[in-house]
Order: sequence, then structure tokens, then C-alpha cells
Amino acid sequence: MFHLDRTRQGGRAGLCRKCQQTYALAHKWGLTMDQWEALLESQGGGCAVCGVSGCASGRAFAVDHDHQCCLGARSCGKCVRGLLCADCNRAIGLLKDDPVRIRSAAEYVERAAARA
Repeated sequence: MFHLDRTRQGGRAGLCRKCQQTYALAHKWGLTMDQWEALLESQGGGCAVCGVSGCASGRAFAVDHDHQCCLGARSCGKCVRGLLCADCNRAIGLLKDDPVRIRSAAEYVERAAARA
């Protein structure tokens, strides 16, 4: 079904949602729908970090890639790390994809929980 898009003549999107998703995966992430589905299955059907089976926002999982390989919002497809819920994707981004910062944040939360 073609969803509403007020920016387009006629008020509808030019592609159905499935075609839009397929195009975005190929153009932006270098993935086919089959590769995306295989990646999700390899993660147990959920977010690669927290395991949640769907984003609270109702959106599709974000494609996470190594920003040292491909800067910006596009990927060559070879540096795709996994599929993440919006919260985990945002958290990793805010921590600058830095494993030291991420570990430090986890240790901080664990120390605080131990004091409580």
C-alpha cells in the first residue's frame, strides 16, 4: 500500500513500503532483503545488543555499521555489524562507537546498582 506523503503530487508515496525498504537496504546499506532477514535470524530475531524483538517506536531495526570503514549514513555492506533497536543504536552512537566508553558506562551502572 502506498502511504500518505504530503510532499508528493497526489499525496501518496511513489513506492509501497516494502519497495521503499528494499530500495533503502540496497542503496544505503548494500544489503538485499534476504541478507537483512538472514542477519536478523542469526541474531535470534531481535536486537543484536538487547535482544528485544521489536522497537518500542514500531520502526524497523536500524542497520548498524562500522563508521571507521564507511563514514556517514551509507555503508559498503561489508562493514554492517548487525541490526539494532532504536535505543541501542542511539546509545552506541552517543558513546561514539567507543568500546572503552561503552564498557565504562556498563561498569558505572553496575557499581551504582551494587550500592543500592
